[in-house]
Amino acid sequence: MNKNKIIFLAAIWIVLLLIFIIFILMRMERTTTVSQDSLTIWTVWHSPEQFKSVSEQYALDTGRVLGIEHKDFESYSDYKEALLLELAIDDGPDIFMLNNSERILLSERISGILPEYIAPEDFRKSFLSPFSEELIDTEKVDGKNIDYVLWVPAWFETLGLFYDRRSFVGQDLETWAWVGEAIEDIKDKNSSITPLWIGHWSSVLYSWDIFAQFLINNNTRSLIWMDPSAVKRALWTYKFYSDSDGENNYAAISKELEENAMNNISLFSSWDIKMLVWFPSILAEIKKSGFSKNFLSAEPFPKTSTTDNKLIVNYNFFVINEESDEYDAASRFLAYLSSQQWAETYYDNFTQRLPAHSLITQKLNQKFDPDFNISYKDVLKDQIEFVSFDKWIVREFDEKIPSILNLEDQRDAEKLIFRLSDSINCKQNTYMWDTASNPNCKK
Repeated sequence: MNKNKIIFLAAIWIVLLLIFIIFILMRMERTTTVSQDSLTIWTVWHSPEQFKSVSEQYALDTGRVLGIEHKDFESYSDYKEALLLELAIDDGPDIFMLNNSERILLSERISGILPEYIAPEDFRKSFLSPFSEELIDTEKVDGKNIDYVLWVPAWFETLGLFYDRRSFVGQDLETWAWVGEAIEDIKDKNSSITPLWIGHWSSVLYSWDIFAQFLINNNTRSLIWMDPSAVKRALWTYKFYSDSDGENNYAAISKELEENAMNNISLFSSWDIKMLVWFPSILAEIKKSGFSKNFLSAEPFPKTSTTDNKLIVNYNFFVINEESDEYDAASRFLAYLSSQQWAETYYDNFTQRLPAHSLITQKLNQKFDPDFNISYKDVLKDQIEFVSFDKWIVREFDEKIPSILNLEDQRDAEKLIFRLSDSINCKQNTYMWDTASNPNCKK
């Protein structure tokens, strides 16, 4: 074979080899390339470290890289103000969080999640009531009713009764009537003790939610639609425990507390009171104050009767901004957040709040805090019905209610509650995004 022919054949083999190598490399690239999503997410009370672990776990479980631009706020009020400014100019994050107390107010600024991403029938199985129904809506498409998920809950909490177990040995605290009996027993033994800290003055943390719970007990679930008799009964029940003529010894020290900028946690930790009502996140504050972990117990919020099983529920949830250009990526991410594999990771970082996912039935012995012997089952009893209270504008409700509860004259308090209702109703109808002031609304 002559030299030129050998060179020609060698060149052909080299070309074929290069084509083969390029083919193999392209195939390898196709098989190793990971799809990538990019989302902007705003949250409340979620650390950057937590969301970094989210994106890492998401990639492992789904095979998609998730780039998250995450912004977190420590204050819900600051968060809401910043969010409204963004939404007002049709901008904002792809995904953001809202609270159930004002879920109706912003419902027109979010996109629902199509069934191909989250099947409503699976969602109902995965989450507890009321989430499994409150968060699903129905639209008529081509003459058929189609269900779809509106948003995905993160966690929830409900009010509980926290107390010094040494003072209530053998006492049943299921109803307010029985709590009253327990208070009388304590006062008979030591008249200087304040058994329960509920009433007026700013020293009662979360007084606004305690009052909302009493409204729920009287079949009222919204600030906008209230029955006068229900408001009267709720106010009477709340203020009963701060009555200067009552047996709770409340009024004797409440003004002193206010003057010294102290609250019910301060007294509870120093053994001056024996019971208080708050959310399980109270444990973080009690822990800071040095209360002995050996003496703390918890029960669900007492019933007004043995047949009353409604408890207020407070929860945050993730939604998709209707202005987002990343609807598919956002829907995929929220579908992942609704899965059990994600829930098992997520709730390990939020033990002081309750899992909205049905896996809570497997975690009833989970402690809210390892330093306290209080578990999920202590504040959750069988046949409890969780109910949302619609505040419509959370910050205004939470800021105004304590001063109303301070009033000695109940009739004045009733008038101001209905004035607050009218004001918030006016604002949400006319200036939905401006919660500061509306000259056409009563103050």
